[in-house]
Amino acid sequence: MGEDRKKEDYVARIAAASPAKLVVITYEIILDYMEEARNLAGDKAAAGVERALEGVRQLMGGLNFEYEISQDLMDCYLRVNKLLNAVRFGGQAGKGAEAPASELTEAAAIIRSLMESFIEIDKDGESGPPAMENAPHIYAGLTYKNGELSEFVDDTGRGFKA
Repeated sequence: MGEDRKKEDYVARIAAASPAKLVVITYEIILDYMEEARNLAGDKAAAGVERALEGVRQLMGGLNFEYEISQDLMDCYLRVNKLLNAVRFGGQAGKGAEAPASELTEAAAIIRSLMESFIEIDKDGESGPPAMENAPHIYAGLTYKNGELSEFVDDTGRGFKA
């Protein structure tokens, strides 16, 4: 899937996502950036790590510590943050050249595990209504146009409510 198409897909999913689904989508984006860092070299790999770190910082900033589980999530996010920073700054001392790859693998495993948990939460239906109440509805379907998927955005009813 092309980069622009992937972004459009994320935007469409975010518009209709429940709070738990938003966390799942954030995890997916972080994993995409980690994969980008793994597959590219130099500045592009560093940019992927930096974007993944920004996603982790967003997750840490969104925690509500009124709930006990938030501290456990923070511990996981801090571990991922530490691993990504180790990749960013050249790996752990004494591990050699394979360190960044192993640290990316460990960070991705933590995020995948958390993502699976939030997918289960979202399946239970306890995650609530869509987080964005006044977002446009997006409808997608096949048309007779070269077998491409086209989308229709219903923008009615948007704007500020008095």
